[in-house]
Parts: sequence; structure tokens; C-alpha cells
Amino acid sequence: MREEKQRAEAALASLPVVTIPEFNSDVEAIMYTHKMLRESTPEKLESYLMRMLAPGYFLEGSSVMLTQRGADIINRTVRLAHKLNITYREAYCADPVVAHSQPGMMEFYSKATKGKTRIAVGKFGGTYKEGVLVGQQWKIKDISLFIPNKANEIAYIRSFSDPNKLCPKAKTEVSITWNTLNMPDINMRIAFPDQQPKKTVVKNKQFSYLLNHATGTYMVTAWKLGKTVSAGDAAKMIDNVTNNFVKNIKYNVTSKSLYRYKGNRGKDLTMQSGNNVIRYKIVVVGEVLYQLVHSTTKQALKKELEEKFFGSFAVIGG
Repeated sequence: MREEKQRAEAALASLPVVTIPEFNSDVEAIMYTHKMLRESTPEKLESYLMRMLAPGYFLEGSSVMLTQRGADIINRTVRLAHKLNITYREAYCADPVVAHSQPGMMEFYSKATKGKTRIAVGKFGGTYKEGVLVGQQWKIKDISLFIPNKANEIAYIRSFSDPNKLCPKAKTEVSITWNTLNMPDINMRIAFPDQQPKKTVVKNKQFSYLLNHATGTYMVTAWKLGKTVSAGDAAKMIDNVTNNFVKNIKYNVTSKSLYRYKGNRGKDLTMQSGNNVIRYKIVVVGEVLYQLVHSTTKQALKKELEEKFFGSFAVIGG
């Protein structure tokens, strides 16, 4: 077994070094895998898959020794992507047409519009800290490539002088102006895109700010508690509000992690239903419980939008 491990380690070390970014969602992991299928060499693709396959594709306790199933999926994927009469890069658009999507899985049509490539991912690993599972990583659970390798399919794809004619035109990036809104009633400020949100107040205790935008829906809800509560009571309030939110919208919670704001512990969730995604953060600071929500689609979900919205949240005064 030791010799087999050494051979596996040597084989991995002989492959090109591949830097894999930290993925914030299943969509990011899937789209980056699609990018690697199109842009990497066979050797780099093999290296990427070795580092991205789920633990079940390796012998127990090893991250380098593949099971037969693991070796088969890597060999098959590399062969289909690079070693047929047409490559994955030729067969699929950089921004592919999505045939189907659900939490943790997406399918893409080829340029020939026949057959689909399927990529499924999940979160693995991690450790518990203060009862919250942290440090999980997105890994590939399954990958099944379709390559339009028939002569007529290849002829059709290659008949276009400009290969991009078979691809949907990339959407023009919309310029967004982020406007910081001060909310003295609830001792906070946050930025909204382009417009002012609609404000709703209930009994001077619950304050809601809602904005529907081209990039999704942005919502802030805050509850005045009337007093500073203990960390234990804050945790119970956060659990109750979060559970009610999830129950009412009927989305699947696909990831959950700890959210901190200046030492205050809260929750950070991602929820999905079909093609729709909700990013959700909740925390108690002082005498107020804050709930921040960004609802959008998988395609429209962008890290920079999250950073502009959630990153601008600040408690002031009070």
C-alpha cells in the first residue's frame, strides 16, 4: 500500500500545478469546471480533476489514490474533452446554454444543440466550530460529457466562419451606481443599486426596505428588540427568524456558515429553488436584529454584487 501511495503521489506531482479558486456557490464551481474543460490542456484537466473530485472517488483515507471508478471518470472526461474529432472547446460556448439546473447540478447544450453535458457538485469536508460546520469545499460529485462527434454534427459546427455565431451574445454589463442609505431608525447603513428602496414600518418595531432591481431583489428587515440581549438569546432569535424565513419561502438550504459582524455571531445561508438563489445573512447587534437578503438567479449571482450589498452593511450610532 505504501508503494502504491508513493506512485500515486509521484504521478500527481508530475502533473501541471493548477490553482483552484475558493468557490462561494455551486454555480461558481460548475462554471469554473466548464471553463477548465474548454481552456485547459489534457494534463491540466487531469490535474484539476484529481484535486476537484469528491472523496468517494478515492480510496478511504487517501486524497491521491483513486478507486477504479475515480480513474475511469478522469480518463473518460479527458478523452471526451480532448481526444475525439472535435474538442469540448469547439463543441461548447464559453457562456453555455443551460438546458437544466437545480441545486448542485447544471446541464449545458452543445453548439449542435443535441445532447447535454452534466456537472454535479457538492460540499465536502469541514469541521465544526461552536456548533457550526465551517471550511467545507465544493467538489465534483459527477461529470458526464456529451461531445457531438458525428461527421454531420462536426460539419455543422465548423461550417460557420465565426464560431461565436452559434453562441448567445454575451449580455452587456450594466453600469450600477451603489447609493449608501442611512437608516437612523435602526442604527445602520447599507448600499442599494441605482434606486431607493421602499420602506415599510410596522408598529415602530419592524422596519423593512425592499428594492427590485435588474440584478435581483435586495431586502433589509430589522426588528427593534427594546433591550440588549445575551448571546444565547440572540442565537435563539436568529434560529427562529431564519427557520421561519426558510419555511415560508420553501427553498432548499444548500449551504450554511457562521457570519460575524464585529464579534457578533450570526448566520450566512445560501438557498435555492430551481434556477433561483437567495443569499441570506442575519445577526443581532446591540438592540436590533438585522436580516439581509439578496434574491436572484444562478446566472445573475455575482460575487461583486454580494460584496457591494452585504459588504456595505454597517451599524452606526445607537
